[in-house]
Amino acid sequence: MKMQLIRGVAVAACTVLFLAGTTGYAEGEHNREHVILMHGLAMSSLIMTPLALYLEEQGYIIHNINYPSTSKTIEVIASEYIRPVVESIRNNNDGNIHFVTHSMGGIVARYYLTMYSGSSIKSMVMIAPPNRGSTMAEVLKEYKVARWFFGPALVQLSTGSGSILSRLDPLKIPTGVIAGCASMNPVNSLILPGDDDGTVAVSHTPVEGMRDFVVIPRSHSGILFEKKVYELVVRFLRGGSF
Repeated sequence: MKMQLIRGVAVAACTVLFLAGTTGYAEGEHNREHVILMHGLAMSSLIMTPLALYLEEQGYIIHNINYPSTSKTIEVIASEYIRPVVESIRNNNDGNIHFVTHSMGGIVARYYLTMYSGSSIKSMVMIAPPNRGSTMAEVLKEYKVARWFFGPALVQLSTGSGSILSRLDPLKIPTGVIAGCASMNPVNSLILPGDDDGTVAVSHTPVEGMRDFVVIPRSHSGILFEKKVYELVVRFLRGGSF
């Protein structure tokens, strides 16, 4: 409860700060472009709010999806929380759809794209994704308390047995990956190989088929409060590169 309160206060504060300096494109420029946001493990849609508001300022129609990441599998999240939103937009013939994800949300998106390849998602931006597995998940999954706290997705994000990653197809849509390289967790960084964001190693973020890749000096959660990241997301959604 305390952690959720702290995250909520941080999101609210950062939202006020970045909105003060935000300038958008002409209203309606992207009014037929939908962006579906997917958050990470043990997070909620609240942490995606600053990015959601920025994208709305640029004229995108935002679907900031909240799902129980610590109690559902990646398969269930994709089929029961993401698929209905995509189908609703499609059924209304309501324009293009893009995915923008953070951390585990990227793996949810990749699973969706593997299972529902005919859904015609236009493009995707993945922020701090564990595309090659999470070393921290591999370590933590050995502890019962960690499996209880993080739920079934913890094992699915690991680099060893139980990982979902080997079941995912190479990407077939334009995809950009933004990685962080500034850790706020020195203990985790002792475990993670090479540069990292405190949760995911930079070397574990690339994915086969990605179109562009950039590294930002921010931590795993801090990267979601960086206006430069928002600008990179929009740049990729508009032009297919950073």
